[in-house]
Amino acid sequence: WSPAAATAMAAAAGRAAARGAILAEGPDLLAALTYDRECRAVEVLRRTGVDVDLLVTALDGIPCQLQTG
Repeated sequence: WSPAAATAMAAAAGRAAARGAILAEGPDLLAALTYDRECRAVEVLRRTGVDVDLLVTALDGIPCQLQTG
């Protein structure tokens, strides 16, 4: 795995452990990927129109108002 992928997997596992889960799930990995704002995954999200800051807020469980359209 690339260093970025290995870091994201480790962060996802840490995030899962912090919430008491044994295994990481998709949202854990997505959140971990967004921690590195310069990674390719974040670039792809931005290019498809995703508001990464809003996504991070939602994944961190902070109530937010998602905008559609």
